Amino acid sequence: MLQAVRATLLVLLGAMALWQVSRGQVKIAGFHICGLAGLAFLGITVTKELLVSGGVSMTSLGSYGQLAYWIVLSMVAASACETRRHAITILYGVAAGALASAVSIELGYFVGGLNPYASDNVSASVGWFHTAKTITGVLLTGSVVLLYLGRKSRSWWPTLLACVCISASVMTYARAGIVALIATVIWFACWFLRFHRSRARRWISRMLLVAVAAACCAPIFVQSESWQSRWEDLDDPAQAGSGRATFWRIALDAYAAGQPVEQAFGFGYEGMAERLLQDYGDDIKHTHNDLLDSMMVGGAVGVLWFGLWVSYVISKTLSLPLSTVEGAAAVAIVLIYLCHSQLTGQLFGTDSMASYVVTLACFYRIDSLRRERGPVWQQGLHPVRPEFLRSRPAPAFVAFK
Repeated sequence: MLQAVRATLLVLLGAMALWQVSRGQVKIAGFHICGLAGLAFLGITVTKELLVSGGVSMTSLGSYGQLAYWIVLSMVAASACETRRHAITILYGVAAGALASAVSIELGYFVGGLNPYASDNVSASVGWFHTAKTITGVLLTGSVVLLYLGRKSRSWWPTLLACVCISASVMTYARAGIVALIATVIWFACWFLRFHRSRARRWISRMLLVAVAAACCAPIFVQSESWQSRWEDLDDPAQAGSGRATFWRIALDAYAAGQPVEQAFGFGYEGMAERLLQDYGDDIKHTHNDLLDSMMVGGAVGVLWFGLWVSYVISKTLSLPLSTVEGAAAVAIVLIYLCHSQLTGQLFGTDSMASYVVTLACFYRIDSLRRERGPVWQQGLHPVRPEFLRSRPAPAFVAFK
């Protein structure tokens, strides 16, 4: 049912993209170039599977559809954010989705939701989601968006709502989420120390204050047994990271032993899952690492596309003025993505990838609008509207603050 809903949404998003192209409303941006390259990568992968095996399995088809979903969504979002109001409206949607996810996880923690780590004697919760791998990316992205939307508020509500998302992420006991949270807090602390004279520093100062208080109170609320159970496998070289140390090595060995055509165009999603099952003995489906997933699924072609995608996101984010709130928030989103990308794999997780790409598209658009308006926008001045000048005698100098 979930795949049917996503397939319907993918068709609708594709129709929106074609409609925008037909009306000449699309301005080619990096998201479009990376998206078209990603769709080409999928086309090559599917064609290779058809030529070799004569068909595409339902497992592979579903995974390719999930990848295509967020790729098309990123292109539509980049085109749909024509004004600042559009971008802010979409960000409110991202925040609302994260809050709904957080409520599900926290209710599940107290009334009995799904616990993927029950076999490890860990008291965790993913609410009514099937996994914690992707949902922590949604929660942490939503917390950054909530802080951004409430940056001018004198109330503590935006900070408290962001803490709701962060606490839900901690309740999942997903380690990639913990690493991403620590990286984000460190980045915000560095930003605050560097730009402490900024008028917009309040949104960070409150969050850092709550982070310090949470770190002091964590031993009281976080069960030490669960925490130790989730991290004790790091002492075992073979099972470190829930076995990642092993099946990452298996993926590299399988690729190195592949035929030249497989090294160039990959094994496909089903072929990757089969090799991991054969050599690891557990049905883990993918490598839990975006770089290795791209390599196994699409070979050298997949690695080239993944490199293009990550390079664009990093370079575009660093091109934003880091002294601005948009620049600080965009760097935080990229850090959250990169931590999840390399520690748990996100390419085939539509929920988390949709949150990343939509949020970044909005921040990029807000920054580009500010640059287009020039120093008048940056100084808080509003340009004179042409219809105002036509309706009144134009004075020698007119400026509105």
